[in-house]
Amino acid sequence: MSPTAISLLQGLPITIVLAILYLAFIRPQWRIARAHKRMLGALKPGDIVVTDGGLYARITKLIDDRNLVLEFGPSVQIKARKQAISEVVLQESADPLPEHSLTALNT
Repeated sequence: MSPTAISLLQGLPITIVLAILYLAFIRPQWRIARAHKRMLGALKPGDIVVTDGGLYARITKLIDDRNLVLEFGPSVQIKARKQAISEVVLQESADPLPEHSLTALNT
């Protein structure tokens, strides 16, 4: 074998390990981040969401691209960042939920 072929073969194991690490960890994390970003872009008033802290709330107002107002109960509204939303539990529909439904989700 020529010296260049040997040096290429020596670098092959590290290349394979890096490719496996990319496919196993980095690529799936990018996919999750893209899905979360799409979910945040689709938020609208009336959606019931779960915050990163595990609290259920209803979105009452979108202030701008980064901030929104969450209603945690009757007359309990808090301004929060969109990034604090971890998932949408119930999307707004044409038939709005009764006021007591948010309380029922918290129990």
